Amino acid sequence: MMRKLLATRYSLLADHGFTMIELIVAVGVIAIVSSLVFANVGTSKKNLSRAAQKLALDIRQAQNLSLAPSDLPVCVYGIKLTSAITYDLYVNDVDCPAHEYVTYNSSTPTIIKSETLESEVTIVNEAGQDISFEAPEPITYLNGATGTAPMLITLQSPTGTKNIFINRFGRVEIQ
Repeated sequence: MMRKLLATRYSLLADHGFTMIELIVAVGVIAIVSSLVFANVGTSKKNLSRAAQKLALDIRQAQNLSLAPSDLPVCVYGIKLTSAITYDLYVNDVDCPAHEYVTYNSSTPTIIKSETLESEVTIVNEAGQDISFEAPEPITYLNGATGTAPMLITLQSPTGTKNIFINRFGRVEIQ
């Protein structure tokens, strides 16, 4: 004898939908992956901002050092961009004539500190730019000249760019 199959007794599992555990696991995986992506984007932006602030701070430090009284025959304090990721804070501590620019390479400068930029941040401008301040005034020299147009230093990372402007009076501004 053949038994009749009753459709009402057998139901498909697909009709019940997802279980609560499956939904929680799926949402959890999506949350973890998205937090990792957003964390990396935020870090890169912070690195660019931090590098711009650090370079501007070191330029201001060179300027402040040139204002400080000293018994040494200091000529200039400055910042020299030595490569796409490094720069030097230096002092030329030789006797030099007043109001005559002493280049970074004219005598052996004393390097106060060498700095490397944050990861993934590079200096777009060509290496060799020089910002220096003659003690004790300080007179600002941008690439060896006074009274010139402002100097622009551009820092770049995968998430954007920051510009540092230095005007002929030594004002440092980040944009």
